This record gives sequence, C-alpha cells and structure tokens, in this order.
Amino acid sequence: MKKRPVYLPEDLYHDLAQRATREGASIEELVRFAVAQTYKTSTPAPLIPESPAPAPTPLPKPKTPRTKAAAAAKAKPKPTKLGRPPLRPSVPPPPTTPREPVPDELYVRHQTVDEGLYHLDAYLDAAYMSGHIFVRIVHGKGGGILRGAVWQRLKAHPLVRSYRLAGPGEGDAGVTVVELARR
Repeated sequence: MKKRPVYLPEDLYHDLAQRATREGASIEELVRFAVAQTYKTSTPAPLIPESPAPAPTPLPKPKTPRTKAAAAAKAKPKPTKLGRPPLRPSVPPPPTTPREPVPDELYVRHQTVDEGLYHLDAYLDAAYMSGHIFVRIVHGKGGGILRGAVWQRLKAHPLVRSYRLAGPGEGDAGVTVVELARR
C-alpha cells in the first residue's frame, strides 16, 4: 500500500499537537485516528512521513497606506502584569436602590447669587429627570436681587417652558413658579 501525504488545516493540526502533548500520544496516531473518523475507513490512515515538515513561512502582507484611524482600529489593548487586558469603560449598572425623591420646591433664600444659581441649575436638571412639571423656587422678597438673577437664569435655561411670580396665597413675590419642558 502506497503512503499518501495527508494535509490538514493548520488549526486542526495545532489542536491535534496540543492533544498529543496532553495525552502523551504521537501526532501521527492522532492524525490517523482523525482521518479514519472523518472518512470512516476500515483501514487505518497512512502515517505522515517521519521527517518533520518545515514550518510554514508566513506570506508577506501587502503594505497599505496607514492612516491614524486605521492604526487606532488595529491597536490592541496592552495586557497588564497579570496577562489580562485593561478594563474598558462601560455603562454603570442601574442603581439597586431607588433614588431620593426630588421635592417640588427649592429654597434659595439667604444664599448669595452664585450659590443660588448653582443650586437652581442642579435642581432644575433633577426635577426634569424625575418628571416634575411645575416646581417652585423660593427666593424671598428682600431687595429683589436674587429674584432677578433667578429670572435671568430661567429665561435662558433650555428645560424651562415658562415661569411667573406666585399668586396670592402661594408666596406672592417671594416665590417663582416654573413650568418645565415636557419629555
């Protein structure tokens, strides 16, 4: 019987080589078994020639003009000392506890203009995200400086639909009622 060379895909050959080192068998035995199982032959498959085949030389890759975007796309993350790739930023998991409810009223009385406007911006964002439609800003009557600054900020704020002074019984000139934009 004439021995014919058996050609295996490279990945299958590497799998067989790893299995042979684990199990202490020869690669030829495993190749013969793999071929016999593949073709369901009753006779054993021929042995691979004893002489080791030269390692395949990789073909040179054609050079293409590289751009920064292509180089960035090909760049792999460098492994850390433990051999793992670095952590990638991800979306944080949803909170396991419910958020604190946002009140429908903000008190900025007795604050400076800068403090009041800082708290106003943060409060408007939180109130919009929690679904409020109407909120009240308590700035007090006083000299009207804080009220004027609050109104200037409300005038330019993208989440504010409209605002007005509170009516009698609601706080009069010391409170501004704000209608937030709809979602």
